[in-house]
Formats: sequence, structure tokens, C-alpha cells
Amino acid sequence: MSIFDNPNWSELVRERARHRKTPEQIAKTKNTQLTSRMWRTYSMALGDIQQLHRMQEGRCANVGCRMPIRPFGKSRAVDHCHKTGAVRGMLCKNCNMALGLIYDDPKRLLGLVEYLTGNKWAPAEFLAKLTAQQTASLERGRKRKSKNSA
Repeated sequence: MSIFDNPNWSELVRERARHRKTPEQIAKTKNTQLTSRMWRTYSMALGDIQQLHRMQEGRCANVGCRMPIRPFGKSRAVDHCHKTGAVRGMLCKNCNMALGLIYDDPKRLLGLVEYLTGNKWAPAEFLAKLTAQQTASLERGRKRKSKNSA
């Protein structure tokens, strides 16, 4: 049976509308949920989060990133030590995800930095040969494309 089958359906609709939450009530509920989640997870009040955000000048705590973050948006993550639970700062989504992918292990991070800057895993002659092969392959592909389009 549908609501519209009832001869007093307009009254029922109005009654339901009276019980809907106002935008202010919805905002208050979200704020309460956020407050309780922050307290449960990090033992931090909303004021603490806002203060941390101000201390970081509204930017990611990673000095190599410094991307703007909102104090209560999806673009930020409260970074914490998974062993002790101690809060370290607020990071952008990408920096937080990167930390998670390396399991918060400084050795892995330093290894990646060394890899990016030095690339010591392979001899320079091998890398030069590989780069020459890749360049030649790209050139062959470009020549084929130009022949086919002409």
C-alpha cells in the first residue's frame, strides 16, 4: 500500500516534513559525531584540532609538501603513531597514504629517497644502454605513426 492510496496523504506528507531535521540540526549532529570520533580516536577535542591546524598554518606537516588542508575536510588526516597512539601532526591525504604504504618505516622511506636521488641498484652503463633503447623505440613508434597518418 502506497502513501498516496490514503485519502489523507497530504497530511501524512506534512507530518513527515515536520519531523525532518533542519539544516542547523543536521550541522549540529555532524559536529557532535565528529567531536566524538576525534575524541575516541585521538583523545583530542575539536579545539585541539583547530589549534594544530593553526600551528601548521593550514598546511600539510610534511615540509616537502606543504599542501593546503582544511581542519575538518576529507583533504586532511590526523597522523599518529600506530604503536603509541601519539599524534604527530596533520597531513594531506597523499602524504598520509604514502606513510601508510611504507608502514611508517623510516628505513623504507630513506631507501626510496636514495633510490630517487642516486639509483644505485644498477650500473650506470646498463641504465645508459636501457635509456638509449627506450629512446630508439620511441622514435620508431613516432615514425610509424607519422607514416600511417600521411
